[in-house]
Amino acid sequence: MDVDLLRSGTVPSSSDTVLWFEFLLNPDLLKYHLAKPSPDPSATDLIVKFSSIMPVPPTEVTKSVDPENPNSPTLCIVEGEKYSKKHLALKVLCLKVAATLKWNLSILETKLPPSIQSQVMQDLVYMSTEGIYSIPPHDVSDEYLQRGGVKFSFVLFHRWFLRSLVNRTLLTRNSKQGLLNMGLLTNETGYIQINPRFDNLLIQSEGARKRSLKFLMDLIGSKVAKASQIKAKNTFQYIKVPITDTFAVLTEDSADMVHDWEISNVMISENELFMQITYDLCTNFFFYGQYEQASKYILLCNEFKQKLLKEKHPKDSNHRTGFDWEQMEYASVTEAEIFGFMKALNISQEKNSLLHQLHEAVANGYEGLIGVLEADNLKREIPLVHRLVVELDIQGVSSSGTATVSRDLLNKVVALNIVRSLLDGNLPSTHIDFNRRMNTMGPKFVESLFWAFEPVLKSNTLSIDDKRLIKEFFLHLATSEHDISIFDVNEYVTKERCHNDNISMQKTVPKLFENEEIIKIMEELDLDKFKDGNNIPIELLMTGWETPDLNFKSVPELEVGYLRQKLIDATTADKIREGLVNLAVTNPVQPLWTVNPQWKLPIPLQSVIMSLSRSFIQDFSYIILGKAKQQAEMGDHNSALELLLILETETRNQLNQAGTVLNSNAAANNSVMYKLCKLVGWEALLMQITQMLADWPLHKNNMNMLVNKATMCILALQSGDNVIPRMEIVEQCFICLLNGGEWKQLAELAATTRGTGQAEAAVATALAAHHLRTKPTKKLPEDLWDMVVPIFVIVHPTSSSMKRSNSGNPISSSNREPPANSKMKDGMTSFFSKLRDPTVLSVVISLLAKLFNVQKDDSNMDLNMEYINLWPAKVNSTISLQFVSNTLYQLVTQALKYYPNNISWIKLLGDMSLVGGHYATAMKQYLTALTILSDNFVQPLSKQLIEDQTIFRRMIKCCTQLNCPTQAAILCQFLEEIDYVLAFKCLSEMTHLCSDAMDSYYGCIWDTSILEYLINLHHKRGETHRKQLAVKVMGMLELNSNNNEEIQREAANKRKAKFMRALVKQYVC
Repeated sequence: MDVDLLRSGTVPSSSDTVLWFEFLLNPDLLKYHLAKPSPDPSATDLIVKFSSIMPVPPTEVTKSVDPENPNSPTLCIVEGEKYSKKHLALKVLCLKVAATLKWNLSILETKLPPSIQSQVMQDLVYMSTEGIYSIPPHDVSDEYLQRGGVKFSFVLFHRWFLRSLVNRTLLTRNSKQGLLNMGLLTNETGYIQINPRFDNLLIQSEGARKRSLKFLMDLIGSKVAKASQIKAKNTFQYIKVPITDTFAVLTEDSADMVHDWEISNVMISENELFMQITYDLCTNFFFYGQYEQASKYILLCNEFKQKLLKEKHPKDSNHRTGFDWEQMEYASVTEAEIFGFMKALNISQEKNSLLHQLHEAVANGYEGLIGVLEADNLKREIPLVHRLVVELDIQGVSSSGTATVSRDLLNKVVALNIVRSLLDGNLPSTHIDFNRRMNTMGPKFVESLFWAFEPVLKSNTLSIDDKRLIKEFFLHLATSEHDISIFDVNEYVTKERCHNDNISMQKTVPKLFENEEIIKIMEELDLDKFKDGNNIPIELLMTGWETPDLNFKSVPELEVGYLRQKLIDATTADKIREGLVNLAVTNPVQPLWTVNPQWKLPIPLQSVIMSLSRSFIQDFSYIILGKAKQQAEMGDHNSALELLLILETETRNQLNQAGTVLNSNAAANNSVMYKLCKLVGWEALLMQITQMLADWPLHKNNMNMLVNKATMCILALQSGDNVIPRMEIVEQCFICLLNGGEWKQLAELAATTRGTGQAEAAVATALAAHHLRTKPTKKLPEDLWDMVVPIFVIVHPTSSSMKRSNSGNPISSSNREPPANSKMKDGMTSFFSKLRDPTVLSVVISLLAKLFNVQKDDSNMDLNMEYINLWPAKVNSTISLQFVSNTLYQLVTQALKYYPNNISWIKLLGDMSLVGGHYATAMKQYLTALTILSDNFVQPLSKQLIEDQTIFRRMIKCCTQLNCPTQAAILCQFLEEIDYVLAFKCLSEMTHLCSDAMDSYYGCIWDTSILEYLINLHHKRGETHRKQLAVKVMGMLELNSNNNEEIQREAANKRKAKFMRALVKQYVC
């Protein structure tokens, strides 16, 4: 049904249109309309429509001014005789509609403008007082309040007034100024901002606020006083809520209106009314910072809530079953809102709950924790997961030593949690942790278990199912591998023990198993076999996954094989040492380091160890080094480093036992052990550097100490000592200095130390990086360029050596891997994979990008990046673009793994995707870079932020290739100088075959010339709907060309962000 509020002299637009006065002629018409599931217009829309056609109020009005503050906002009161019949009829219609909303202020405040809210509240007071007042007077007698509708209307008015003071500061959308000028200003975005004079305006309205507070507080006070006088009686008083039929419809024959305030069949209890009033008082006091008063009234609100729940469900002890907060006839407050204010005011509703006590016990250093857990075993309120978290916390605290806890606290908590887990239906005796504790602690843990079961067995709340679970638990203990006889269970249970207060139990615990039950269990499980010595093998009763210790002494070969396997499986130095000792007793023929042929060492280490006489240190050193290499290959660098450090300590101890120290004399007296000690130390350094590279950038190594060790290792090459590190270690030391930023020191070391392979590459890279640091605008040294370029050079073979395919045709050289230095290529690729410093990575990436551009020789497809112009501009040989591109892609991908927000590298990936024809991927990379650069487009995409405008040109090319002309045309606006020719060309290509959203993007256009072209284009094509969309966008005030630059810039930035987020959603997310 269409409700049209036409003024007199107009004609309805259709036969279904209803005029406003038809609601007066047929009172049921309003009920019929609002009873629909989704009436259109809605109830609040009807109130706005009725108010919009009310006549202008008469000029004879009485102004109510606050005598305490003459500057406060005034309330206009119109005399009853001055209202016309039309005016009164529309007011009645507004009140009828408001009655269908159950006078819910939350709905009225969010759906109606403040001025109409004020009008509805005053009209209700006006009708209830028979035209005497439009706002409640200062002093009202109790007798007058008992008149029909007066108390209800006065309470609703004062509630609304207090809420309006708070809600006006929380408005988010523009609305008209209403009854109170609260100082809300509208900014150009259409949102409300607080007037700087807001605090002064609040002070001006303080007098009216005090009167509303006094009225409601007096009402609450009288209610509380009456309740205290009749504590023993559960008497509930009810108040009638005005409904639609309460308000009489004005007719042409009626001279006045007499409303029937007793006709209402909607009754609410005073508890519901006062719960809502106290909540509104709390909200107002909280807003004004009067937290003491707010706490007082939120507690009263909670008290009225409890009374209301008791009133609704008197037989429900928890007062919660079946209560729907949304079905209340008057109150709009919810339990969550009450609880939220109590939390904010530090008033806990669950102060006495066991979960709250658990958290308090943890916060107080676990004081009183045992008592809480014992009580929870009886009530079972705390979720088991919270108890397990506390158990893990205590275990962590006790193992780390960060706090002091009693020695037996953990065992007691574990035992109590086992009881709770059992009562929840689990069987803890099947868990691995339980069996481990039983095996390690034995009878002491069993005693803790029975101590934990005492309160549960002693209580009267134990159900039949609980007793069954406890019996099954102890029966499982008796029949498992744990040495607990079922005959002793009753003795354990009934044994008289003391609690924490050292007072013996006065109430004896009944037996868990009766004698008849024990006999029956023995018969069913045939437990007599246990007494006869025919025990079930313990291996069959074990619940863990550990292999039992079998007796191999009868077969020596099996025993030796078992010990050898344990040595191979050992991962710690202690187990390796133990394994060597056990195997040495068997008098092995071959050295023990030959047990595992997979333990292979570098030649220098192997030759030094072989120089040792056959002894424990020889086997121990070889196996430790082999194990460390295995652990490193599996990625467990911590274990490998720990093994190497232990071996280094062991070799030092061997030297000290020989009465020597680490100096030149030591090398002469015990040269082999000295060499081994030095080599092991360098192996440990290699492992530290490898660990640092693997964990970058979250490594825990001390870089300064690591750099110093690497420097000493490099200097050992020129020390003249007969012990030098392996070249692999030296190369890793050069890379460590390179990634540590010690470029100048690295260049100085290279001048005195001869390096090869990756060491030379590291020095060349360091020279380039150091040059950037000191002279960032000058050409870079060509050392690195000269090393890298030959790797990608294609050597054209002669006709005699040219390879041919099966068909006899020669294989194109561009499709073959560059011949010659494949080993050098692998070494350089390995070097690239070890780069971590961002400047070093940028240097190498820019070199490869420049190499790609030189060979590609297409300015439109150049890769753009910082430092790229500092490299040479030509190459004398032909290089393989494919290998350069693959290497560059791998390096950039690796670099982004360590520095994912590097915008230059992300844009470079986009350029590479564009060159390769992967346009959607290129758009993804470009948009990712712009998103990071602008903080998700919070910052405007201005020239100051994006210096290189090439990215927009390339995005336009991508959109064009992806058949998204509308996106490409909009991106033309992002250029410093808008490319109208390209934009118009893209728009002219818009057809039904396009792949973008077309006219859905029109709201992202801010350039009026492009919009004018669109309007003209759609007009020529006869596309009326799209033309109207473009005209609508063109007519927006913020796109007016006469606006100042700031408004135009803000409009453009707003549309840029909107468009970019739409593209991100399409290409990135």
